[in-house]
Amino acid sequence: MKSNFKEALTLFQNGQLNKAKDICLEILKAQPNNFDILHLLGLIAFQTKNYLKSAEIIDKAIQIKPNNAEVYDFKAIVLIHLKKFEEAIKSWNCAIKIKPDYAEAYYNRGNAFFGLKKIESAIVSYDQAIQIKPDYAEAHNNRGNVLRELKKIESAIASYDQ
Repeated sequence: MKSNFKEALTLFQNGQLNKAKDICLEILKAQPNNFDILHLLGLIAFQTKNYLKSAEIIDKAIQIKPNNAEVYDFKAIVLIHLKKFEEAIKSWNCAIKIKPDYAEAYYNRGNAFFGLKKIESAIVSYDQAIQIKPDYAEAHNNRGNVLRELKKIESAIASYDQ
């Protein structure tokens, strides 16, 4: 089965989503609780813009491996596409609880807060991402965007300079 997963993953990476999906579904018949296959199927559904199906599949994967920070990060990204911002933030909070040094989760959560106009929470999230990963250019940039929104131009420029 491992070679079949590798084949499905290679097909996915090469953009052959339907073939990858078919292999995944075949593996799931024998192994309905295969986390890696469910995760890959969630990615395939996401790539084909079937966000509801992606969220459903990712929820199954989370039930199997509830301590995987990356799958919560991915779920949050799916939820953002479904315009479920508050749920996405909760999912990033789960990822951060599991992996407190997950800079990307802090960054993504900051973006969601900024989109919801929760400015102070956005700054806190960007600062946490930067504390973990001081050279995180995107976090510095988006922190600058928030500061610019607050009319703190000098602080925004300093953030952009970073």
